Amino acid sequence: MVTFTYIIFGLLMGITIYFTHLFVIYTISDIYNQRKKLIPKQLYIKLAKILGIYLFIFLFFWYSSSFLYSIIYIIGFSYLGFFINVLMACGIYKLIKKYKNISLNFSKIIIFIIPFIITIYSLINAQIMVFQEETLIYPQYNNTIKILHLTDMHLGAIYQKGTVENIIKIIEDKKPDVVVITGDLSDGSLKVESEWLEPFNKIPDSIPILYITGNHENLYGKKEIINEVNKIRKIKHIGNTVLNIKGVLFIGVDYEYKDIKTRAKFLLDSIELKDNKIPTVLLYHIPKITPKDLNKIGIFLMLSGHTHGGQIFPFTILSWLYNTCFSGLYNYNNSNYVYVSTGIGTALTPMRIFSSKMVALITIKGFK
Repeated sequence: MVTFTYIIFGLLMGITIYFTHLFVIYTISDIYNQRKKLIPKQLYIKLAKILGIYLFIFLFFWYSSSFLYSIIYIIGFSYLGFFINVLMACGIYKLIKKYKNISLNFSKIIIFIIPFIITIYSLINAQIMVFQEETLIYPQYNNTIKILHLTDMHLGAIYQKGTVENIIKIIEDKKPDVVVITGDLSDGSLKVESEWLEPFNKIPDSIPILYITGNHENLYGKKEIINEVNKIRKIKHIGNTVLNIKGVLFIGVDYEYKDIKTRAKFLLDSIELKDNKIPTVLLYHIPKITPKDLNKIGIFLMLSGHTHGGQIFPFTILSWLYNTCFSGLYNYNNSNYVYVSTGIGTALTPMRIFSSKMVALITIKGFK
């Protein structure tokens, strides 16, 4: 299913890729003093043909072969990651050239060698899993609960059943009391198959798995993803509901609600809390809320993802600017917390530069 959002995103991305390629081609031609030999009209047509052919192959395999589509997807978006590095290198080259002459050999290092090294590093770094643990004290709580936090799995063309099986091993090893998936279970690049999620049924019934949607679910169709999730006995979609597990209230809010503070407060107000011995945990994909905001509406902890820790530069800066909380644990007076995981999968290109994929274990306990 191709959504309107997907089409608009694809068009904007295609236009951006086309004109940035022109910039890179002209920059490289300047380095080799070949600018005069370029005929603009022919160049524009050739570049459009190359991108058009790739798009045709991309769409053809999308409709005909999931396996071949995945290969084309990985190759294409790995190249895109490399191209982004080259694009930034060209910008740096242009900036340096304004103030100082650069030799041909040094130009090659800037434009080709450094971006290639960064690309190889980021492809490898994206495979490295970081496990993080945090213990939070809720004085009135007379129990202990271990929450395994998963987010941004991005199941699709790149990450499939093997990714889920690796996660199952972590769950079996850490033995949490509850597992939460805070959105972007789906990537939007391919339909998520219930077969990919089937390994979750191996988890003991004593460990519930809670799920809320993220923004990427909307790319392929939120209802379709939820339908696939509902086929899995162990996973419970709790979008816009509240669930009590081991004396902790888990408040699930799907991505579609823009005003998270209002929605979370509405859900919380719908429950009559007789005392303050119950910690409240808000599950919401995008961390556009502060620990101080949580204090005002009575939420102890929010678990989020979405940012990927920036994933690759320069999107690191944009992600940091856009999101209220960026990565890791944030607190207000050591009484209200936001935890943002860098997630498991990647968006578009399978690369990470300033972050690694992450699984977190959050323990909530009282003084005792």
